[in-house]
Amino acid sequence: MPARSLSELETLSRDPSWVPAKKELAALLPGLAGAEAEAVERALFRAGPAVLSLALAELSTAAPALRVGLCRLVGRFPADPAAKAALLGRLQDDDARTRRAAARGLGKCGDAGVESALLAALDVAVDDAERKVLVEALGKVGGAAARARLATLQAGKSDKVLAAKLADAEARLLREDVRADLSTIRADLPFAPRRLRFTVRRGLERILAEELHAMGAEKIELAEEAVIATSGGPLEKLFGARIALHFGFVVPLPRGATREARVIDALAAPDVASLLTSLTSGPVRYRLEWPAGHQRAATRAVVEAVRARAPALVNDPRSTAWEVVVRNDELEIWPRGLVDPRFAYRVADVPASSHPTIAAALCRVAGLRGDDVVWDPFVGAGAELVERARLGPYAELVGTDTDPRAIEAARKNLANLSVHLSVGDARTFRPTHPVTLIVTNPPMGRRIKEKDGITRLLSDALAHFREVLAPGGRVVWLCPLFGDGAKMARAFGFSVERRGPVDLGGFSAELQVLT
Repeated sequence: MPARSLSELETLSRDPSWVPAKKELAALLPGLAGAEAEAVERALFRAGPAVLSLALAELSTAAPALRVGLCRLVGRFPADPAAKAALLGRLQDDDARTRRAAARGLGKCGDAGVESALLAALDVAVDDAERKVLVEALGKVGGAAARARLATLQAGKSDKVLAAKLADAEARLLREDVRADLSTIRADLPFAPRRLRFTVRRGLERILAEELHAMGAEKIELAEEAVIATSGGPLEKLFGARIALHFGFVVPLPRGATREARVIDALAAPDVASLLTSLTSGPVRYRLEWPAGHQRAATRAVVEAVRARAPALVNDPRSTAWEVVVRNDELEIWPRGLVDPRFAYRVADVPASSHPTIAAALCRVAGLRGDDVVWDPFVGAGAELVERARLGPYAELVGTDTDPRAIEAARKNLANLSVHLSVGDARTFRPTHPVTLIVTNPPMGRRIKEKDGITRLLSDALAHFREVLAPGGRVVWLCPLFGDGAKMARAFGFSVERRGPVDLGGFSAELQVLT
């Protein structure tokens, strides 16, 4: 088979799954100076370290246009000493574009000697285009010397790009200084009652509100996929809301000329800064999240103003303690760096098993009876049984599943509880004692190939549930058949209380209570 031409190789490079053969690497290198340079660079990098030696050998004799592409490719291997040495040498290249490409690559290295070399290059930079690249690289790999030097560098009033690069680099270097200090959210410290937003899956808002009321929360309001409530600390107490996905402080946005100004006023307000400082050991590191995604200019404006007004608050997207989410009329500040202890029991899982917040909701709807004999006929990894046990007293826990792997996972998750687990079919298994509560998240039909398979499975299961359920017993489950499922339940003599659809993560089912 004849060797492919450079044009053919460049065309192949556009395919993100294509990896050039070792014998094609040298023929493809000239493409780094062509119209498909970016695609060629990515394709060569996919070939792995073998391409690096070829690129380094070519770098010393290549024409300026190709040297730029070679430097970009070499910069993709920041951990290789030979790559770093080559890029350091190209900081004094006669070609300005090559010098800039070398500086960009060195911004990924961060090894000893890089900072001093970049600072030396900055001192002799011939124009702002070169200074911008060097400033950006120093912001990534520099230390105290870079921070001191950048503080003396001034951008012209007309060069907003250089000014922005300087601000970003200084903020990065400040974060690196701060990272030497640990930043830990204290979950055990009290705080005065404040408005909090508890995020929840759609359809579980009312059930979460009931849970929060039982915890003593006040001024409870329902919102879409959230419940707003007033509660005091400590934060560890709020983890009693087992149905919530996470929680955060609600800070109203004051009036302001621009959205950025409103965010600044809210975040830098003395009571907010004081709250976050009091709950954090070390610097208060935060990250901004905007409704429309990442917005560099808006983030930069907020970060600079907040740093001036509340120096204890340090923007740090990489080592974040607090997530600041910008909403229409409020900020939600949630403790991203705080470990959620609620579901530590989940040491094993199986496909399509219940999310524990959903399991907690099912058990709360089921209610608490100390004489409950609880059976989960589709036990999966056992979340429903764990959540029922955590809710309060019961007489017995029973779990069955047709998949032995599910029983093994449930056994690991339920290791600290007395429970009867066995392989069994929901349509035929008979617990030893009369069942007072069946709580389960059955298959949703997404893995059942037969068109009417899920309907037949759930119908047969309901018929059997009617037989094994003690007088006054109840079934609490999620039914993918919605109204048809309710009709089917009534046909077997059940009374049906429908709680509405619940979002299971891309699809919905109906939470039903059958008595």
